Amino acid sequence: AAAIQRVAGPKMLGAYNLHVLTQAIPDIDMFWVISSVSAITGNTYQANYCLANTFMDSLMEYRVSLGLPGNSLQLGAVAQAGMAQSDDLERFLKSRGINTFDPSDMPAVFNRTYEWNLPSLSIADVDWPVWEYAETNAANSYRFQNIISQYGDASTESALVSALMAMPKAEQIETVGFIVAEHIANILQMNADEVDLEAPLDSFGIDSITAVELQTTINRSLQIEMSILTLLSGKSLLGIAADVVGLMLQVSSDAEAAKTETKPNPTAKTEEIAA
Repeated sequence: AAAIQRVAGPKMLGAYNLHVLTQAIPDIDMFWVISSVSAITGNTYQANYCLANTFMDSLMEYRVSLGLPGNSLQLGAVAQAGMAQSDDLERFLKSRGINTFDPSDMPAVFNRTYEWNLPSLSIADVDWPVWEYAETNAANSYRFQNIISQYGDASTESALVSALMAMPKAEQIETVGFIVAEHIANILQMNADEVDLEAPLDSFGIDSITAVELQTTINRSLQIEMSILTLLSGKSLLGIAADVVGLMLQVSSDAEAAKTETKPNPTAKTEEIAA
């Protein structure tokens, strides 16, 4: 409760207090609040932040229902501002499909918000294929089906998985180990050949943010749903790679089973016609 209050309280109480206090002021033309795209897309690791922004969106809808001005801008991340002031956090957001706006884009964003004059409006730069793998539960909701079907494209990842599945198991594990090493090198900005496949992951100084970024990247590129606990198990990179290969084999097996279940049974069709 304290963690929720610390993050959500300032936004929720601040917006509500302004709503109450400004009702006594006549002829207010605009009442804007800055929400976040996370109110729409969700964020697995920031439920308290999503709560605060969703409250502000609902408050603006309520104001409009009373005949009062109210606009909530569900803004995406802005580079070197607000939440994205840290390069690490900006990279983390990008790994989850949320690209940053340049601060110079903001006048155009605010102009568009003013022109459209909606109770809530979402303006964000989202890489939907990346976001789909980062937020699998949200991506499966009806809200995003049209967007995912239009913009989702896992063709590159599918080709990589197909190539891996055609290899012998020992080669699969080694190759996945190299893939994980490359991801670590990209995140930590080091050379991939400096990453020891026999070393445990925690020896590279991976913190909670970079671990989640690595999890997201691996899941997206190999089309699996690996738990963060796999990365935090203390295993070597090759040990993690073996677990990843096991997950890939399970996904492949499940997909084949699903195809078998949905395949038409010609014998049953013949018997039905005969009857």
